[in-house]
Amino acid sequence: MRILVTGGLGYIGGRLSQHLSLNGFDLIIASRRTPKQLEWAPRAQAINISWDNSDELYKLCDGVNCIVHAAGMNANDCLLDPLAAIEFNGYATGRLVEAACRAKVDKFVLLSTAHVYNSSLAGVINEKTTPRNIHPYATSNLEAERILNNASLRSGIKTIILRLSNVFGPPSHHSISCWNLFVNDICRQLSTHHRVKINGNPNLHRDFVPMSHVLKLLTSIVEDSRLSNQVFSLDKLNVSSQTSFSLLDMAMRAVKIYSSTYFIEPSIIHPLPSPSPAVLIQSIYPEIVNAISPTSIELELETLIRYCHEHFPYIGSSK
Repeated sequence: MRILVTGGLGYIGGRLSQHLSLNGFDLIIASRRTPKQLEWAPRAQAINISWDNSDELYKLCDGVNCIVHAAGMNANDCLLDPLAAIEFNGYATGRLVEAACRAKVDKFVLLSTAHVYNSSLAGVINEKTTPRNIHPYATSNLEAERILNNASLRSGIKTIILRLSNVFGPPSHHSISCWNLFVNDICRQLSTHHRVKINGNPNLHRDFVPMSHVLKLLTSIVEDSRLSNQVFSLDKLNVSSQTSFSLLDMAMRAVKIYSSTYFIEPSIIHPLPSPSPAVLIQSIYPEIVNAISPTSIELELETLIRYCHEHFPYIGSSK
């Protein structure tokens, strides 16, 4: 089975490429950056992708069994340039989907976001919840979803949209841009400053999903398995822990692990808390997306803390 991962030098795409390469898959990693030989994915073929060239996209897709499309502009960049967001997240995805259909690729997996539902997530959310977020990050991802659904109806290619919650965990390389994510940020703070500073409301609730869970699900989806057949009978799937934690709760969990591992007592700095509604991002397909145990959260935190301790040295206890 030959797998193409776009955005294969990014956060989730990089970890997926690393995981698939280490598990023996025939892998192509495509990125807008000119990739070099990757030490963390030695079995993979790294290719520079030209999003505007339909013929090159077709050649890239030719002979591929499954595409995992993890490339896309992040939320901050989308807000700064909404036109570029719709062009890349939306229309560039469309050109890749068309190339995949021409090349008769069997499966196409789109990594979207649970933030399409609303800018301030609250209450119980599942795949039947109507998306209402007008942020360019959400609208451009919804355009990609629309294009993919149309291609599936028109050509019969197997497609699945994964709406990811707040993923956390180590990247494939510490230089990858992922340290503005809340959990990744606080774990790096523990290493560099021996303290955690929360800038927003510490009572704000979010759904956090471990990277290890996402990788396990994606691996099962690309393989020819019973789960894969179940997933591709759907059009979209929420990927979450199906529970929520406050920012303060996650910070306290990280501090506890750091303290017990390195025998340092970090402090937590935060503004006065204010009430915040809970959010529960669920799936109506529990047989496919199993609930993540608190143990999985703790294990991913421990892995991330050790990673940060290795790659980000202590620089001082700045306030």
